Amino acid sequence: MKTRNSFQLTLLSAALLAVVPAVSNAGDTYKIEHTGKSPYWYFNGELQGSVVGAFDNGELKNQSNNTVNVVLGGNTFNGSIFGGRVTDYTQNGNTYIYTPANKNTVTLKNGKIYAGIYGGASQYAGAKDNIVEIENFTFSSAVGGSTSGVHTHGGNKYYGEASNNKVNVKNSTILPISGRPYVRGGYANTGDAKNNILTIADSTIGDADSLYTEISFIGGQSTEGNAIGNTVTITNSKLESYRQSTPDFYDFFYLYSDPFIMGGVGGNDLRNNTVTVTNSNLRTPIIGGYTDKSGGESTGNIVTINGTSAVTGDVAGAYTEVDQDGYGNLGLKLSNNKVVIDGDSIVAGSVFGAVVDVEPYTPAAGVLNNNAVLIKSKEGQKYYTVTGDIYGAYLSSGT
Repeated sequence: MKTRNSFQLTLLSAALLAVVPAVSNAGDTYKIEHTGKSPYWYFNGELQGSVVGAFDNGELKNQSNNTVNVVLGGNTFNGSIFGGRVTDYTQNGNTYIYTPANKNTVTLKNGKIYAGIYGGASQYAGAKDNIVEIENFTFSSAVGGSTSGVHTHGGNKYYGEASNNKVNVKNSTILPISGRPYVRGGYANTGDAKNNILTIADSTIGDADSLYTEISFIGGQSTEGNAIGNTVTITNSKLESYRQSTPDFYDFFYLYSDPFIMGGVGGNDLRNNTVTVTNSNLRTPIIGGYTDKSGGESTGNIVTINGTSAVTGDVAGAYTEVDQDGYGNLGLKLSNNKVVIDGDSIVAGSVFGAVVDVEPYTPAAGVLNNNAVLIKSKEGQKYYTVTGDIYGAYLSSGT
């Protein structure tokens, strides 16, 4: 069974190619403006002939504590934006120095950008406490903090953690301008993703004519590490899709034909990740916490749908998917995961407290305990809150 982690990793790693050593962490403030017709660009108040390429190491003197303000006046920036970026380690004799990209802030208002937006990105060290603020903007990809590499030296592996990063999107449009859109609060390749936050309010995601349906939104993701305490909050927003059928988990995992929203994606420890949807219309599967690692534990992952929301797609508090045909027992533990549906919300799909999806004939030994679906219907309600099946816990394919 295939998963999407491979293409997500490729997208994030591709943005971190240049080799430029880190030098300082004092921090600076930058302002990029485009208030008239091209080529009237201003950088820190000085008129520029044009702005091309990425705003990253070529302009940044430091890798942490930077503030980058982008005001485009409705115009378009053609490159990527980084608040702080470290693309390699430095070496002093036999000592290797791994520099993080921490506490950077990027704000973008009133314009369009064709490439990625990163609060902070470090190849081998951590990315922590970075913030991306987006308002009245059209874009395709944004990551609060990213750490995407592993350096092996002396038998040891060196890598970073993505934690406490934030992406806040307000009154904006997220479209497949360049490639498949992805938005993450935080991303780590090998280290953990902890306490990252993605917030989307009063915005539109995708469009009915788009063929790029793999639009992904994740609070915090780690390809090899753990995902703990990450959150996605979507309010007063709409996610469009060209598909007319209900996006279910089968289509999502086997046909790769749907967008998706997940609170946390990680390895053996998938804990306390949440997705909260309020007054929004979303055509997408939603999962609180997702892993494709065997022997893992998923606990306390929650999806809450409230207000006047309408979700067209399957919903699960936790989802464990393992492609391990015939390779012994899988020590799976899924407990205290849940989906809560409140108010006047409707889910056109099936709802699961927890799902274990393994290949046929794989012994799926483990524990599924206290997973639940809570539906708070109103007295005298005349419509069905959930149109599909409802499961506290569900085991698919395995024996």
